[in-house]
Amino acid sequence: MNGFVGEFLILLGAFKTFPFGAAVAATGVFLGAIYMLWMFRRVVFGPLDRPENQRLKDVDLREMALLAPILALIFFMGVYPKPFLSRMKASVELVIQRVESKQEALPLVLEGRNNGVTRADGSTNSPYFEATMSLSNGN
Repeated sequence: MNGFVGEFLILLGAFKTFPFGAAVAATGVFLGAIYMLWMFRRVVFGPLDRPENQRLKDVDLREMALLAPILALIFFMGVYPKPFLSRMKASVELVIQRVESKQEALPLVLEGRNNGVTRADGSTNSPYFEATMSLSNGN
């Protein structure tokens, strides 16, 4: 359940920008969940084929007591992830701000606008603009 929340948040963000890719990825998540359930059923509830495995004991009370807090935390993170996501908010906003500023500058770079800046070789066009123009001219 814990991994599902992360996958869901990623797919939710991806769906806003690239719906087709998110749909393909969601299909992969769905198929992965089916496989994991199939595998879990075979491993946990399947027959014991080897005689040495038939002597193994199930989980005892002490082991359950050790696993219970971990399972509770996993379910809490899956049902209510806000406390964990809020700790990342400042870092994520900084990354978003940097990405958005680069996206705003990208068309200017590709168009060769450099606001009057001259490069060391004397040209005023960006190297990206020159490369794009040479590719479009067949050079």
